[in-house]
Amino acid sequence: MRLHRAGHLAIALTALTGVIAPRAAVAQTREDHEAIADPDLDRRLDFLRRRINAEHRYATIWWGTWVGIYSAGVVAQSWRMGMATSAASRADLLISSIKAMGGLMRLSATPMNGIEGQGRPECAPSCSREEKLDELRRAERILERNAHRVERNHAWYTHVANIGVNAAGGLIVALGYGAPTTAAISAGLGAAVGEVMLFTQPSSAPDDLADYRAGMPAPPPPKPIRWRVSPLGAGAAFEVAF
Repeated sequence: MRLHRAGHLAIALTALTGVIAPRAAVAQTREDHEAIADPDLDRRLDFLRRRINAEHRYATIWWGTWVGIYSAGVVAQSWRMGMATSAASRADLLISSIKAMGGLMRLSATPMNGIEGQGRPECAPSCSREEKLDELRRAERILERNAHRVERNHAWYTHVANIGVNAAGGLIVALGYGAPTTAAISAGLGAAVGEVMLFTQPSSAPDDLADYRAGMPAPPPPKPIRWRVSPLGAGAAFEVAF
């Protein structure tokens, strides 16, 4: 049956989303930790804890949100497929449900998009210097690994794969079932959802790593919001600068 062939082709196409590319190069943080003074050690730990925890918290929310979206997509598209009355609609909905399942499998294989948290309880202020140094080394490794994963997850080829998979699914419906309009709408929506997922991924770790290596500069103060009202013809203009 044509629907059966479309299912096999769609499964092969969605497998592209599971390909893991080589890791991007991020230089390692290496230095003589024993030479770090105690005040600097505490400052570094505070910085790493805050940045790692913030990124992991966002990754947890992002991951849970998209697991829910793709799970709902699998259920909804499967139910609609059972109600469809034409072969083209059934093929389109089958491909859509398989793509949603592919996204769900990808998320299940990399919880929190690979972003690690501290993993262990933070060292209390009363901890020994050696315990603090051990936490520092571990936190530096976590931040480096998170930066690697973010760079890989945001690489250009992830967008190419997303658009390519959705375009290929659309071609199956357009050429195999003579439904170009249905195919275009489905491929466009699928690609748009995929791009939203990709662009909202956790992304702070490389900047956090750069800040750490730059000596943990304080964030710039927020710019003040300035406003004024000036005459404009018979009325007035309201200007806001921020």
